[in-house]
Amino acid sequence: MICISGRFIIGIAGSVAVGKSTTARLLQLLLSRAYPDKKVQQITTDGFLYPNAELEKRGIMDRKGFPESYDMNKLIQFLNAVKDANGVVKAPRYSHQVYDIVPDEYDLIDSPDILIVEGINVLQLPSNQLIYASDYFDFSIYVDADPELIEQWYLERFGLLLDTAFTDPTNITILTRQATAEQPLKWRGRSGVTSI
Repeated sequence: MICISGRFIIGIAGSVAVGKSTTARLLQLLLSRAYPDKKVQQITTDGFLYPNAELEKRGIMDRKGFPESYDMNKLIQFLNAVKDANGVVKAPRYSHQVYDIVPDEYDLIDSPDILIVEGINVLQLPSNQLIYASDYFDFSIYVDADPELIEQWYLERFGLLLDTAFTDPTNITILTRQATAEQPLKWRGRSGVTSI
C-alpha cells in the first residue's frame, strides 16, 4: 500500500480514442476499493476547452482539441485551487451532445484525497507556459496502443455517436448523420489522431 497524505493528483494522457477515460474510470474504481477511507474523484480536461464562440472569435474552431484550443491558464488555476482548497472547486462542464462548454454548469471537485485528471493535453509542455499541468501531478500515466487498434476504436466510437444522434435532436452529431464510416479518415491529425 502507498501512503497518501494531502492531495494526490494523477494525470492520464494519450491520443484520442486510446482509452484514457476508460483507464481513468477503472483507476478511480480500483483506488476507491484499495483506499476506502480516501475520497477519489475524476475530471476530464474537456471542460477547459475554450467555448465554441471563443474558438470562432480566435479563428481556431478547426483546431478544436489541439493544445491552442484549451484555456491552460484556467486549467492551471483549477489544479492550483484543488491542491490548496479545503472545499469545493468548480470545473467547467463540457457536453459531447452540444459539442461545447455548458454555461453555468460545473463539475464539483470536493476536497478529494486523490484526483484523477484525464485529457489529451495533460502531459504536453506548451512553449508559452511557465507552469505546466503536469507540475501538479504526483503520478502520470500515458496510455498508448497499437495505431491500428486506436483507429478501430475511433471509428467504432464515431459510429456509436452517429447511431445515438438520431435519438437526441440536440446532439451535435445529428449534423453529421449523413456521414459514412470512411469520413473520419479525412480528419487524420485532428485532436492528436495521427493514426487514421
